[in-house]
Amino acid sequence: MKKAISVVMIMFFVVLAISSTHILADDNKILSPDFELVSIDSGKVKLSDFRGKLVLLNFWALGCGYCEKEAPILEKLHQEYREKGLEVVAVIIGTWWTKREEWSEVSFTLLVDPKRKAARKYFVLGVPVAVLISSQGEIIQKFIGYQDWLDPKMIEIIEENLPKENLEKNNGGEG
Repeated sequence: MKKAISVVMIMFFVVLAISSTHILADDNKILSPDFELVSIDSGKVKLSDFRGKLVLLNFWALGCGYCEKEAPILEKLHQEYREKGLEVVAVIIGTWWTKREEWSEVSFTLLVDPKRKAARKYFVLGVPVAVLISSQGEIIQKFIGYQDWLDPKMIEIIEENLPKENLEKNNGGEG
């Protein structure tokens, strides 16, 4: 009986800890946890620096075959949609250092997360994991495992969530 009570109490505190790390927006959407990491290009970067853009936040690890397979696909997505308000951000977890030369095929933002601070905030247990975040900073959807971001279903998800002001600007004011 004591063992059962202990298990229930542990589960309660785990659920409490998980639920307390995410803040709800006014309409009960989950706000994305902010973090600050080092960019391999330009010093410290906060996730909140990208507010106003649709963010595709990807968690990777060095030596992850699926992560390496996603990189050129994400680069194509980045090139196609960055002017329309999409920001692709990759977080390389578990490493202190990587050089831009190692990632020369991509031009999107690359951050390093050696202590897994950001990865823990998003409950990343394996890679790749992606989180789509609205221009208001709300989590739209979490994707676990390899994704073909150029698949029509994925493109539809991206296009449905692009910031409206960017769409109007790119369509000549039509909206």
